[in-house]
This record gives sequence, structure tokens and C-alpha cells, in this order.
Amino acid sequence: MLEALAAWLLNYLLHSSLLLGGAALAERHPALQRSLNARELLWRIALFGGLLSATAQALAPPLLDAWRQLPQQASSLPAEPRSAGLVLAAVEPLERAAEGRLAPAPVAELAAPVRIRQDLALSARVSNAVGILTLAWVLVALGGLVLLGLRLAALRWQVRRLRLAAEPAWQQAAQRLAGLAGLPTPSLRLSENWQSPLVTPDGAICLPRWLAAKLDERQCEAVLAHEIAHLLRRDPAWRLAGQWVAALGWLQPLNQLALRRLDALAELACDRWAAQASGQPVALAESLYACAEQIVRRGRAPHLAAAMARPDSALLQRIRSLMEDTPMQEGQAGLVAKRFKWRWLALAAVLSALFGAVAVPAVVLGKMDSDWVMELQDGFSFHRGTRIVSNDGQGSTRVSVRGSDLRFNEAEDEIIGVTGSVKISEKRGGLRREAFIESQPGGALKTSYSVDGKVQEFDAAGREWLKTMVRQLADTMVSADERVRKLFAKGGLEAVLTDLDKPRSDFDRRARIEALVGLREVGALTPAALDRVIAAVGAMGSDYDRRAAFVALLENQKLPATQQVALLDGTARIGSDFDRRTVLEALVPQQLEEGAVLQAWVKVMRSMGSDFDRRTAIEQLMDRKPLGKPTLDAALQVSTLLGSDFDRRTALQRIAPRLDLSTQVEAYVQSASRMGSDFDQREALVTLIERGPLDKAATLLILDGTRNLGSDFELANVLKALAEQMPADAELLSRYRKVARRLSDHERGQVEKALDRLDRS
Repeated sequence: MLEALAAWLLNYLLHSSLLLGGAALAERHPALQRSLNARELLWRIALFGGLLSATAQALAPPLLDAWRQLPQQASSLPAEPRSAGLVLAAVEPLERAAEGRLAPAPVAELAAPVRIRQDLALSARVSNAVGILTLAWVLVALGGLVLLGLRLAALRWQVRRLRLAAEPAWQQAAQRLAGLAGLPTPSLRLSENWQSPLVTPDGAICLPRWLAAKLDERQCEAVLAHEIAHLLRRDPAWRLAGQWVAALGWLQPLNQLALRRLDALAELACDRWAAQASGQPVALAESLYACAEQIVRRGRAPHLAAAMARPDSALLQRIRSLMEDTPMQEGQAGLVAKRFKWRWLALAAVLSALFGAVAVPAVVLGKMDSDWVMELQDGFSFHRGTRIVSNDGQGSTRVSVRGSDLRFNEAEDEIIGVTGSVKISEKRGGLRREAFIESQPGGALKTSYSVDGKVQEFDAAGREWLKTMVRQLADTMVSADERVRKLFAKGGLEAVLTDLDKPRSDFDRRARIEALVGLREVGALTPAALDRVIAAVGAMGSDYDRRAAFVALLENQKLPATQQVALLDGTARIGSDFDRRTVLEALVPQQLEEGAVLQAWVKVMRSMGSDFDRRTAIEQLMDRKPLGKPTLDAALQVSTLLGSDFDRRTALQRIAPRLDLSTQVEAYVQSASRMGSDFDQREALVTLIERGPLDKAATLLILDGTRNLGSDFELANVLKALAEQMPADAELLSRYRKVARRLSDHERGQVEKALDRLDRS
């Protein structure tokens, strides 16, 4: 992918330089000098055309390759190339060909379609320099695009904070001019900081406060006409698109020239439309002078807005153009008043892309075979195959498998088949070894070996090194299911568990655990085997891999109490609340209600920091049937850890239907009464009350639990619900009325009315 980016960048720089340089020269022609629209279209094509043509040229080779694969008439001589591209490639030295590495093509192969390009050899140093430049371009371009987005967001935030302009004369003028342009009336806002009138990308017109004090009515109307002309021409959107191109192509200095020329031409075009629409060219010129005076004194406008005047704009030319009558009568203002003809721009863009793709030679970057580029390719390249990179501080290993059907011998220390190639390289102890294994016609393999870049025959050390590298490759490339099946077939469960104990990546260990517990032949693991699997999971460093391994174990094996405690202890050491909660959810169907297991469950819940994950884990546990009192006691204990009133109330409402009203009401009420929200307290208590008839002890506990309710409305609702479920007891009625005395007269009357059922009893 790095080569593709580098080639695209070089093509873009070439195409954009031709287009922008050509626009700068063509603009000087007298025919173009007489037409603002033609010059503006020219610069827009030059600014955006380089992106289009370079992209079209990047997409062309795959299409051409597909076309060339079509059956063609055989010929003894290659076809004459119709066009030639320029290929920048780091090719192998000619001495390698003399050694037999680059054999000449057979005569029969000359009938194949030739590659229409020319090869130009580059040194590795030049190739690396191009790669470094490409990486720098990507990083700076991404930073520029992010900065552009932040500027746009900041501008929108600033505009939303501005006060709307309430002057009736301005509103009437804006409505009339917008109607003349065929646009909806724009929003007018007043600015303290921006000294020039401007139009934002959102279509709002921002006017400085000094405008009303320094300009008369006709000058203000001319200013509004100028800004509405920007909206008519969609200048804010064009300016934003131009800034996007400049950020992406920051290496092209001519982009800034194009942006300045487009800004200047846009201002001239808007001046002409405003002069005709308002009928006040002199007033507009006077307002331009006033704007320039304010800007020089106090500062400039936002970068992304289309401002009426800037310190670096061609202000003198604009004022002179407005003061002369001839430009206003050339008929060109009518052209400006028309909406932009998109079909002409689209046609010009297509033509420029075709011109760049066909007429300008393609720059194609070949392989950049250096260490840092190979590291980048490991992250960016999407070639068909596998790349494995490892660094242990003492050295680095890199394996690239291009192709498929990779096969190893029984000892897994030799590659016996591959459709494609395998490249293995290692740098260790100041020595760089490399082996290249490539399939040949008929299924044979050709292996070459080099040390520090020098090709040589395998010696004893080289053969042993290759066996070690192949064993490491097989350890990664052979699927976990296949490896576990082989190990189990050879040495039973002990062989698989021994393999799990070996140092390896978290991904590999997790994959083998999943394969082990899912292997039908294994059956139910013994407690000792479960302990070894749980210990292997605990040795992982990745939260994701530990969670996935624990979940696979729980889904395939039934764990005794001791192993459930060990699994929960390992879960408590996971750093992610989401991963902890996911393991707890997988444990629910088989979670035992023994004291040690529940204590370990509470320990995991205490280790969490997220109320959402705690509450969700409680909800999942409450869905299990049957559910005993010890589990409910543990859930009530954990509910007090929830700091969020919403999460605690929701958890308590899920616990309430399973509650033992004779023994667990006190713990429930204590948890509910510690919430800060009267609403959540009421909801939790009412859910408990609606469980059914309450005995005297439970009613007294609930009445005591209302002491923290400060809202008369919430307290009255609890008492009314309680009156429907409490027994008719004189002591309860006295306590009930004592609590009701805290209410206002209206609420207290409703509560007393709810007692009519008990009074009749």
C-alpha cells in the first residue's frame, strides 16, 4: 500500500504542477482577462483536476490488466506499446541474473501481452527517501484535515453564539436581495470580533457592529448584496473544498496560488453582482474602503469564511473596478447572477482526468525493500497471504507467506509444499539471515539462503536456523483446531495441556484453549485439568483473550465450586469491566450458590468501576431459575456499591420479585433509602410494596425507610401504595399517621383517604 500511496503522490504532484502552472500562464491571455467566469473555471479545474487525474491513473492499471487478460491472437513478436509510463523501481543488480536468479524468459513467453511501461532502476537510498516522504505526507495531510475539521466546528460554535441582527432596514434589504437572487432570506448576525462582513459555510451572514455606526443605509445594502452574491455562487462551499484540497496536497505550493486567485476572482464577481443588484457601485466601493480601514486596525476574518475584505486581497483593483462604469455594463454581471452550471464543471473534470491518465506518463513506484519499509508494509499492505513480525529486544523475525496451501512435514521443521512463496528473515546478533522458498512448476520447491545479503549454500548452522524458523512458522500457521487434534491423537490430554504451558502469544493460547474445550473427543475435563486451563488463561495479558477463553470454557465445561472460585479470581484480575461482566454472564447458568463462590462473585463486582456493568450483571443473574436466598443476599450486598441512583433502582426492581419478604426486606430497604433521588427511592419501594400483602415487620421497615424522602409527592405515593398492602394493625396505623404528618395538608388528605380500607377493617 505504501508504494501505491507514493506513486499516487508523485502523480498528483506532476499533474497538479502542469495544471496549475498552465492555469497561471493561460490566465494572462487577453481573451481570458475579459471573462471572470472563464478564469474562475480555469483555476477550479487546475485545483481539483490534479486529484481527479492522479486518482484516475491509479485506477487505470487494474482495469487495463483485466482487459489484457482477454484472449488475444497469438503472435511471435510482442505488440508495439501504444503508450509508455515511467516506473520507478528498486530492481535487482545485473550480477544476480548472471548467478541464475534472473533467467531470461523463454521465447514462447514473448507472445504474452507486454507490460506497457519502462523500467528505471533506483538505488535503495532513493527508494527509501521516497517512502519516508510519503509517510510524512500522510501524517501531515491527516493532521491538516483534522485541523480543518476543528476550525470548521469552532467557526460554527462561534456563529451560534452571535446575536441575531434586529435592524428592520437590514432585514428588509436582505429579504429583497435574497428574493432577487432566488434564495431564502439568510440569517443575519452581529459580531464584536470580526471586522469584515462575511458568509460562513452554514450560510449565515455575519456583520460587524461598527457597520451601522460608520455606513449609511445605501452602503449597508451594498454590503448585504455582496454577501448574498457569495451565497448565490456557493463560495463558502467552494472555499471549504479548496482548503480540503490544499490540506491533502500540502506538498504542492501552487495550491496556495490557486486559492488566492479563486478568492480574488470570487470577490470581483460578487462586487459586480452587488453593484447591479443594489444599484450602488460607489456605495459598495466606499464600504470596501471602510472595511479595509477596520481590518488594518483590528484584525482579519476567520480562515474558512468568505469575507468581504482581507488585508491581502486585491482591494485597490476592486475599488477601481467599481468606480468605473464600463465593467458594470459589459453584460458579465448577468453571467455572475446565473447559478453555476455544474455540467460544464463535471465535463471539464472528466476531460482533465482523462488528459492526466492518458497524456501524462504514470509514475509507478516499485518495491522499497528496506527494513523500515517492510515494517510499514506489515501494517499497511493488504497483499494476499500472511505476514508475521516479532521483536523480542534481542532481534527481530519477519515471515511473509504469499500464496496458499502451505504444508509441513510430520516434525513441522520443513516446508514440503506451498502454492506461492515463503520469505523468512531474521536479524539477531548482528547477523541477518534470509531464506526464500518458492514453488516451481510441477510442485517442486526452490530454496535460496543468504547471510547479510550475500547468497550462499546452506551450512549446518543455516540448516538448523531454517528448521527453527519453520517450527515457529508452523506453530503460528497451523490452525489451533488442527494442532489440538494432532496433539490429542498423539499424547492425549496431557500433550495438549503441556503445549498450553509453553510461552506463546495470548492469541495462540486462547485459540488452543477454545479448540481444546470444544473438541468432542476430550469430554468433561477433570478438576486438575480445569485448574491447568484456568492457570493458562491467567497467564494471558490481554483482557479480550482472557475473557474469550473463560467464556469458551464455561460454554463447554461444567465447573465444580473450587474451579468456579478460581475462574472468578482470574476474572477479578481482568482490567476491563465489559470483559468481567461478560464472563459473569457466561457463568450464570451454572453458578453455584456456595459461600466461597458467592464471595468470589462479590469480589469481581467490587473490582468493577462501571455501575452499568454491575447492574447488568445483577439483572442477568436475576433471570436465572431457580435462585436461592444466598444469591439474593449477595445481589443485595452488591446493589449498595452502585453509585448511580438509576442503576441501583433498576437493579433493586429486578431483585424485588425474587425477594424473600420475611428475611430480606431490611437489606432491600436499606439499599433503597441510601439513594439521593426521591423518585428512584419511591420507585424502588413501590416495586417492593406491590409484591403482595406485607406483614407487620416488613411494613415497619418500609415506613422507617421513607425517612430520607424529602418530596411530599413521592412520600405520598409510597404511603398510598403501602396502605393497599399493609395489615390492619393499630400500632401500624399510628406509625403510618406519624409519617404522614410530614406531608402538606393536600397530600396528607389523600394519604388519610387511602387508609379508609383499614379503618373499615
